Amino acid sequence: MLSEKFEHRVCEYIESQHLLDSSSRVGVALSGGADSVALLICLKHLHYDVVALHCNFHLREDESDRDEAFCRQLCKRLGVPLLVASFHTKAYAQEQGVSIEMAAREQRYDFFNKMIAREGLQAVCVAHHEDDNIETMFINLLRGTGMTGLTGMKGRTGNVVRPFLCTGREAIEGYMRDLGETYMTDSSNLVADVLRNKIRLHLLPMLQQWNSGTRKCLLRTMSNLDYASAYLEQILAERAARYKRGIADDAMSSIEKWRIRVEDIDGELFLHHLLLPYGFRSSEVKELYAKLNQDKPIRYLSLDYECALWRGELFVWRREPPFLPINLYEGQDSMVLASGKHLTMSERKWVPQQVVPASPNVACLDKAKVAFPLTVRMIDNGDRFNPFGMKGSQLVSDFLTNHHATPYQRKHQCVVVDARGSICWLVEWRIADAYRVTDSTTEVVLLEVG
Repeated sequence: MLSEKFEHRVCEYIESQHLLDSSSRVGVALSGGADSVALLICLKHLHYDVVALHCNFHLREDESDRDEAFCRQLCKRLGVPLLVASFHTKAYAQEQGVSIEMAAREQRYDFFNKMIAREGLQAVCVAHHEDDNIETMFINLLRGTGMTGLTGMKGRTGNVVRPFLCTGREAIEGYMRDLGETYMTDSSNLVADVLRNKIRLHLLPMLQQWNSGTRKCLLRTMSNLDYASAYLEQILAERAARYKRGIADDAMSSIEKWRIRVEDIDGELFLHHLLLPYGFRSSEVKELYAKLNQDKPIRYLSLDYECALWRGELFVWRREPPFLPINLYEGQDSMVLASGKHLTMSERKWVPQQVVPASPNVACLDKAKVAFPLTVRMIDNGDRFNPFGMKGSQLVSDFLTNHHATPYQRKHQCVVVDARGSICWLVEWRIADAYRVTDSTTEVVLLEVG
């Protein structure tokens, strides 16, 4: 039977792509349309433990409620649990300043993520298929995209799985006819108002008239581009690993923070590879590439990361919550700095013959001059101190500029202040002259960063 061949093809695709574990519960996005109904029934026939997820966006008046009622009846007949979310999508779009399409997408995937956590789902399956993939390729092409945008959707993206990418709309509808199943039709899909509908209703049928093999040719081209994109990604990843450096000169690069010399960025494509995974927009990357060789510092923020261009180098690091001041009390104490390094405080007896540690990671202060408790905080605008070995006070910002502090160092720079509000130590740079060890020193406070 046609239905058995269809289910076998889907089963082989799921297994070959390692999309699902048959022993775990699976969510299925159920709209009531042919694709999602077919997906729910197919996975149930393949003996997956499925739960249906339906979103009512209230965008099509009575149709939206009709689709929800259909999904409830279908799931009751199939013996499948159904979880329904009701959204006021137009109001949400206005509040967030996004399009209706984007609002529905955000609400939908937020619902999926919540259900994955609450219901212990291994993934949520959506009914995207080959024809959806072709449409997505054209959408990306017409909006301007790189090679990856022409390869279409993948079988898995995070917790979202697409078991139908091995088949197309015609086969899905044939599967439904063979089973004698009904489904709902979304009237908005029949109007050529948005780009995807224009491509589906006009462009692809026209191409199919010119060449009956258009669909197969496009799928083959997307597959070839996917292979080429993966190969190129491997080359770029190897190049990035070769040229990325640690944020500090003595540190190894990491996923969370790294720097790279501008001279090693040999093209806009390489810069896209470096920055797009960190949430920076394509337009920002393009703008940054045009300014790589200028002297003026440049800074961009994504949701989770910060990027800074400074003195011929590009810095990237994860943004952290604001660092709150921490007190260090007399005796033995420790804490974690904004940079993630550990600061420990201890006290020692001191004799004149001892040598003051020369490392910038250690501050040796005359205890008699220190008013406890000490406070460790981020630098503030207008902070001043009298650096050891220099005459007169200086703005902390000027000191950092004169000593070529990087954007990352400035962003995470802490000072140690005593109870009088005076800066004792610009951490990992210089102590204040007023707290230096002298011949009359008998006890010291040691602050060490490591």
